[in-house]
Amino acid sequence: MGSAFDDEDYILDLENASEDTEVEVVGIDDVEYTIIGKLQGFYYLINMEDPDDFLIMKEDGEELVSISDENDFEKALWLYRTELKKVRGEE
Repeated sequence: MGSAFDDEDYILDLENASEDTEVEVVGIDDVEYTIIGKLQGFYYLINMEDPDDFLIMKEDGEELVSISDENDFEKALWLYRTELKKVRGEE
C-alpha cells in the first residue's frame, strides 16, 4: 500500500468537508471507495456514488481485509462513533 496508509489516525466529517478536502480513493471489486477514516488499524470507506455502500476494513500486512470477527466490528463502530463526536464537538 501507499504511504498514505502509514499516516496517523484520522476521521473526516463529510458533512463539514469542503470540495478542497484531500482524500484517498481505493478500488475494491471495480468500485471506487473514499477512505474517510483510519482509527487503530481500522479503515472506514464509503462509495461516494452510493452513500449506503460503507465498508469497515482492517490492515493485514500491506492489504485491507474485511472484518470477520464480531468483536472487531463492534470495536470499529465504537471507535468511529466516538471519534466523529469529538470531531463534531459533541463530546
